[in-house]
Amino acid sequence: MTKQGYVKQVVKNLNCPQDKKTDIERQLLSDIDIALGEGRQLEEVLAGMGEPEALAKEFNENFDDGTKARVKRRRIVTAILAVALVAAVLAVPAYWAYPKVRDIGHSQMFTAYEVEQCSKAVVDVFSQGDYETLTTYFSDEMRETVTMDMLEEAKLTVGDNWGEYHGVGTVYMNEVSQRNKAYVIVQLNAAYENVGVTYTLTFNSEMELVGFYMK
Repeated sequence: MTKQGYVKQVVKNLNCPQDKKTDIERQLLSDIDIALGEGRQLEEVLAGMGEPEALAKEFNENFDDGTKARVKRRRIVTAILAVALVAAVLAVPAYWAYPKVRDIGHSQMFTAYEVEQCSKAVVDVFSQGDYETLTTYFSDEMRETVTMDMLEEAKLTVGDNWGEYHGVGTVYMNEVSQRNKAYVIVQLNAAYENVGVTYTLTFNSEMELVGFYMK
């Protein structure tokens, strides 16, 4: 299935006005493009999003009378911690704009060394359970929104007994720009005694963490 075909199936099953359907269609296409820009395969991305009908049902369940998403606790964890470019950080019009992705080696904003060191530090302090230090890497919006309970809940979605932290492997990164705002998206795999965890981190131009996802 193509990305356009997948998104059209989702939109077809939405129970909301046409303008909202158009916004969601743009959002989903943008999210897929970001994931593809990270080097992931389309089949993997679509599989992770679930069946179109199931995703549409989740949207429908979160619409209130004004057709705005009413976010449940688990939905908050997904939206704030899982989305690479979180809506809480970006103005809505900017979020819908299609991102431009390029190799970090061509960036005039970020250096690969700084991004790698910062990313490893974030994973290190999270793995140690040092959430107070972790929040020092957050943007103001993330700090106001993300709680320790949310982080613990997100961690449990991966496993309830990670075991000892052994370190990270290769760090992959790309710069993403939207409406004159630059971000760097980082993906790295961390090894633990009982599980392997893939982190996707997003930093803004101030090297503040604005996206945090694990699987």
